Amino acid sequence: MCFLFFLSNLRFKFHLECEILGFTTYPAPYLSPEALGKNLLIGANFASTGSGYYIKTAFLNNAYSLREQREHFKEYQRKLTKVTGPKKATSIIKYALYTVGFSTSDFVQNYFINPLLTLVQTPEQYSAFLVAIFNNFISDLYWLSARRIGVTGLPPIGCLPAVITMFGYGSNGCVSGKNSDARCFNRLMNATETKLTKKYPDLHLDVLDIYNPLLDIIHNPATNGFKETRKGCCGTGLFEFSTFLCNRFSIGTCSNATDHVF
Repeated sequence: MCFLFFLSNLRFKFHLECEILGFTTYPAPYLSPEALGKNLLIGANFASTGSGYYIKTAFLNNAYSLREQREHFKEYQRKLTKVTGPKKATSIIKYALYTVGFSTSDFVQNYFINPLLTLVQTPEQYSAFLVAIFNNFISDLYWLSARRIGVTGLPPIGCLPAVITMFGYGSNGCVSGKNSDARCFNRLMNATETKLTKKYPDLHLDVLDIYNPLLDIIHNPATNGFKETRKGCCGTGLFEFSTFLCNRFSIGTCSNATDHVF
């Protein structure tokens, strides 16, 4: 089973991770009509694009917050128990795989553009604030019987098209300072992973490195099967956050999406 708690616009990660692990079907979005009955045995997708560790990030992006996603998971457990009985449900929850992917929107769609944050907190302080929330959230999942959890850190956010447009000052290269912020956050995540696995010996927690693989793809696109690393496939490709622009009927959407990293 695959479970997902997710915010980022890089939503393909979840399906890719499930495919690599051999899953042939994807868990339905938890709030969809399909997430009923026996379909609950596949898992559930609690994703809400634009959410974050910080509750105000979710509010700004009209997304379900971390707290709300956790409550949906608890509700899911109650529904699963009705379908399978308590003993089977407990086993399913314990041995399932959980993927947690927050923090990109906390920076790109909140901190970097929010003077109320940048004037009072350094990137390092903000990272520590987010990682403390991450620590508590993993503890919550543990006490809800989750034991196998994969967590994605930050990608090289200084290479995202919107970040280059906003902070590159005319350059088409990655914004090194923003990538430095991502590395700082990831170091804190890794340190917290070590503390959590010591605290809970039966917890299998892994912070998954997406920073270096994505940076390699951006720097060596042809080697990795891509052509376009600067522009996204949505709208102008230089700024858009909104995913509604990414469909084949929208004006501006590229016709060769497989060539684009973003």
